[in-house]
Amino acid sequence: MTKLSIESPSGANLAALFDESPGSHRAVVMAHGLGSHKGSTFYAQLAPRLVEKGISCLRVDLYGHGESTGDFEKLTPSKAVQDLVAAVRYLFTKGYSRIGLVGSSFGGNAALLAAAQLPDTAALVLRAPVSDYASLWRERLSAKELEEWRTTGKRHYGSFEGRNYQLGYCYYEDSVSLEEYVKAETVSVPTLLLHGTADDVVPIAQSRKLAKHLPNCELIELDSANHRLDGPNNAFETAVTLSAEFLGARV
Repeated sequence: MTKLSIESPSGANLAALFDESPGSHRAVVMAHGLGSHKGSTFYAQLAPRLVEKGISCLRVDLYGHGESTGDFEKLTPSKAVQDLVAAVRYLFTKGYSRIGLVGSSFGGNAALLAAAQLPDTAALVLRAPVSDYASLWRERLSAKELEEWRTTGKRHYGSFEGRNYQLGYCYYEDSVSLEEYVKAETVSVPTLLLHGTADDVVPIAQSRKLAKHLPNCELIELDSANHRLDGPNNAFETAVTLSAEFLGARV
């Protein structure tokens, strides 16, 4: 495992972990969820399985996260997309010719939109991605809460890992203009979409709708699993295994 730093048009210097499969021309870029980091458990377990299959892995801290630079309060979904595009292009400069993307939640949104900008993407795995921020905010925020966010310029966000952040209003403004379903129509690469049926953070209805817009998508619903894929039937391990098999066969 090697530590890297990659410059991004978002303005961040991205801290990354590179798990290399020597001599391989295949690689995967991994994008964590909001408030998480490159060392998240899902990717820590997925990376070695892919390396065994001859696929190198680049795990990045997105703008304002982990060891990357950037003010979290100035984070937007579009900056995360810029980060992933920069990571993929970095790998191309290192001789990798087949590159896949994996993203979870916020990182899944970024991976989807990055794939729309990168037609040479080999494969895409999305784990409980946010695919419609506009509807998510409508469901989660009252008019009063949204107005308070606008007037104060920030809103508290607590991560699953217990970290506390302030999301700038710029995050909202950027997110409602993304048109994810429209852009998904242009993503023709093989896509695996994983989502727990008991997810109360990102409704599974979003992935069901997204699957209809992605031309080459397989949606697997993980019964009774929540956003973190906790639940019966060992959903977390199932998701790791399915992701490794899918990427191993297509990247």
